Amino acid sequence: GFSHGSTLKIENLKSDLESLSLEQTREVFKMLVIPEHDHLRAEFLIMKDKPENTKVDLDHFILKSVAIQGAAYGLGYYLNIIRKIPFLKKSPYKLNLESRKRTLEIIKLFSNQVQLEINQELRLNKKNEI
Repeated sequence: GFSHGSTLKIENLKSDLESLSLEQTREVFKMLVIPEHDHLRAEFLIMKDKPENTKVDLDHFILKSVAIQGAAYGLGYYLNIIRKIPFLKKSPYKLNLESRKRTLEIIKLFSNQVQLEINQELRLNKKNEI
């Protein structure tokens, strides 16, 4: 596996986000996982239904979420689907319903084999908690 630090050069994230199309940025924003920060999640819920959000607004919120909670938690979609870096933090799956839903949406984008492996790991983790 990858360490958190080896997955993404955080100093390049702003320029990486700026290079994405508006549509890609909307997808990254929509797929953010915000497991533990209620104020950030509340702001996300307000923004997600506003079609007038500009690319700058979305980039700013994505960067803010990374500054508050780190890239490993929030950027599973960006890392795996946009950057093709195979790293997904699975702990948000068990922290709240919204994080679980978003993590499952990201997992569904993987190949069938990867989905199977992740689902087996999630089941094993759940069994070990009992």
